[in-house]
Amino acid sequence: MGKIIKWFTESHHWLHILIGLLVGFGSNSVYCAAYVGIGISITSELKDKLWGGLWDWVDFTITLVSVAIGYTIRGLIFGFSLV
Repeated sequence: MGKIIKWFTESHHWLHILIGLLVGFGSNSVYCAAYVGIGISITSELKDKLWGGLWDWVDFTITLVSVAIGYTIRGLIFGFSLV
């Protein structure tokens, strides 16, 4: 259990998951979720790189998957929309 908590707290993985879920839940179409999800994933990693860090593909992927999960939850509650 300690390894999981450590993994969540390092590199702000929990923040990427939270933001991704919120963006996905707030998207009103699959296109909106995809464009915004890719956009926030790229910009958050670009910010890390520009401030001297490294590009983290794990954070990038976590954000995208969280957006997809958030949009799926929204779709199950309110119905899916392709446009």
